[in-house]
Amino acid sequence: MSDTIVKTTDLSVAFKVKKDLVPAVRQVSLSLEKGRTLVILGESGSGKSTYMKALLRILPHDAAIDGAAEFMGEDLLLKNEKEMRELRGDRISMIYQDSLSALDPMYKVGDQVIETIRAHRKSVSRAEAREQAEQLFVKVGIPSPRERMRTYPHELSGGMRQRAVIAMSLCCSPYLLLADEPTTALDVTIQKQILNLFLELQEKDGMSIMMVTHDIGVAAQVADEIAIMYGGIIMEYGSTREVLEEPANPYTRALIAALPKSGDRGRLVAIDGQPPTIVSMPSGCPFSDRCAYATQICKSSIPHLTPVTQTHQTACHLYERKEE
Repeated sequence: MSDTIVKTTDLSVAFKVKKDLVPAVRQVSLSLEKGRTLVILGESGSGKSTYMKALLRILPHDAAIDGAAEFMGEDLLLKNEKEMRELRGDRISMIYQDSLSALDPMYKVGDQVIETIRAHRKSVSRAEAREQAEQLFVKVGIPSPRERMRTYPHELSGGMRQRAVIAMSLCCSPYLLLADEPTTALDVTIQKQILNLFLELQEKDGMSIMMVTHDIGVAAQVADEIAIMYGGIIMEYGSTREVLEEPANPYTRALIAALPKSGDRGRLVAIDGQPPTIVSMPSGCPFSDRCAYATQICKSSIPHLTPVTQTHQTACHLYERKEE
């Protein structure tokens, strides 16, 4: 059996705007191996979350999905809604950015985890599910688990709520965990604890993780591979070291240059301009309007991923010409 957990080939997503279909994700080909972490990194509006939601088929009904998306060899785009419901929360789980909205404010946190377990494991009694939920709370580092299970979401801190959401996502021992900006709303100390928790759980259970974030620091801490996304396309892909230490794409280099440097009190090097929206996308490279190196071909033609090394690729016309 292949070690590839999830693989997309030319996956595209478009939304209906008035009478037109407007692309939000454009021909994205990525794969994730068992026990590894892929981080999709980019600015807000780049298509990261849309790509991830397309895998789970939880986009609005007017979204048009094209290409191929395989999970453990099964084509996700060919499954009906009943089959997808059985898959979601069982073999594939997702953690959302806002833990408060991910939990129902009307029900105690423990009850929500218990019902999630029983929804996917029909033969498990409520008493057994309660015991499993308590063990999960211990696993994700929630102190006094029995007491915390009796609380409502608003009675927990942001860090504890996020741990409860992680416990819920792990209740069926998923093969794949999708995490959509899982630490954005947390302070730096809690953020580090949550990221370390992901790494610990992955090491113990061999789970694969796909995470989207706009935070390079988060990507550097947890990723085995990084995909840089902008304007709905993959601009660069490779190992964490290659992408962050030897970036081959002007957009990646601009992102890294915009980071504050230790001990540097000077002005940050901001990227000029604003990211495009799906209704104002350049006809060529999506970064061409903000790139200092853009030429006419950049403005008229979308670049394709070109090998830099065996494990490193970049989508840039400048690099393509260098290779010729």
